Amino acid sequence: MRNILLAGAAMLAIVGTAAATATTTSTTQIQATVTASCQTPTSTALVSFGTNPVVNATATGSVTLQCNFAGDNAGNLAVNFSSLNGGIQNGTSLKTYDLAFGASSATSTVLKATGLSAPTSLAAANSSENQPFNLTLTQAPDVAGTYSDTLTISVSY
Repeated sequence: MRNILLAGAAMLAIVGTAAATATTTSTTQIQATVTASCQTPTSTALVSFGTNPVVNATATGSVTLQCNFAGDNAGNLAVNFSSLNGGIQNGTSLKTYDLAFGASSATSTVLKATGLSAPTSLAAANSSENQPFNLTLTQAPDVAGTYSDTLTISVSY
């Protein structure tokens, strides 16, 4: 009888052990969201048409972009240009120019009135990219002195 009790207790121990090691599973999703962002763009400090420029004289500048995404952020990435004077100015003499960035362009008078929002994209996330813009004089300066304008460049995304 003692052997039967020991065998019964051993069997209960085995059954009890099996019940204790049975497991169920649960899963938990782990997620983090990073919103799209760009650093303040930097641009060429001075873009010059040179001395005694003529109609159709050109100058090239660039804007450096760095965003935490590649591509165009679902079509929302744009470089925005606006002009303080609407052309290069020397006193009361104002001469216009055209600005081209990628496939977008505008005259300096439009840059002053409404600005230009030019779509663009980036090859890589978190990497600085220089993107050129070109200026072409549409009127030649004709009064002695220095002509200037200030372009404000921003990025929207």
